[in-house]
Amino acid sequence: MKNFKNRLAFFTLCLLVISVTGYSQTGPIEKCLIVSDIHFSPLYGAKNDTAFRRKLEKSSPAEWQKYFEMFKPAMTLDPSLLGQDANYAVLKSALINMKRTLPRPAFIVIAGDFIWHNATPADSVMKRKTIQFIAWLFKNSFTSAPIIPAMGNNDTYGDDYVLQDPRFLNDFANA
Repeated sequence: MKNFKNRLAFFTLCLLVISVTGYSQTGPIEKCLIVSDIHFSPLYGAKNDTAFRRKLEKSSPAEWQKYFEMFKPAMTLDPSLLGQDANYAVLKSALINMKRTLPRPAFIVIAGDFIWHNATPADSVMKRKTIQFIAWLFKNSFTSAPIIPAMGNNDTYGDDYVLQDPRFLNDFANA
């Protein structure tokens, strides 16, 4: 059943892309941007740094950006990051390249998995702030594009693959 749902979601997404990027008799062809599996880890390089964690938990998305840009592990961008969750430098690089490739998409689909792997229910505040931060980054990078987010298996206040509770759904929608 799970495989069927995944295939149905993929087929629906393909139809959406085809309908947006198809031929137009009234004007230029518009393109959308599809992003998936961000898996942003805000505590990359600071997993045991409780002071940094508390600072992030109490800060706005704009302050997060400032803190990351002053924190060397968050700004590391090298091949050792392959196969790991994204730190800030990887996320920032991806956004710059998306903007360079498609500066004004008709809309953006973020197809889930904002949250890093193996996050726990104890990380709920960081999870909420992570989703707010990613939403803030996309809104600032693509100011006129509507953004359509979807949730992935890691996007929950519970453990990975746990169904989202109403509180998470509300926070996700607000972000």
